[in-house]
Amino acid sequence: MAKALQARIEKPFWHISIDHLRDAGVLPTERFRSGDFRWADVRAAFFDGFHGSLKAYADAGNALILEHILDGWMDGLKPLSAFCQGMMCSSSVCIARSNF
Repeated sequence: MAKALQARIEKPFWHISIDHLRDAGVLPTERFRSGDFRWADVRAAFFDGFHGSLKAYADAGNALILEHILDGWMDGLKPLSAFCQGMMCSSSVCIARSNF
């Protein structure tokens, strides 16, 4: 959906997702999986940093297409304008994607 929007929308939008960070190797995913680190111990700080970066991108004048689980943190983006589009998945998919 994000790629289709980028291809058609009238100005450049950045597509930002935690999955992009994970896939780029920003997170030590293998060490979470092996048990060296606990995701539960760093999750809150990771999301706080990610959410802060979104506000910084937007405050700098960037238009964003954000792929993210919405859980109340969007209040930090006010007074920016936003359009939200929801997509649903099963709870098993959601749980699998939220754990390392």
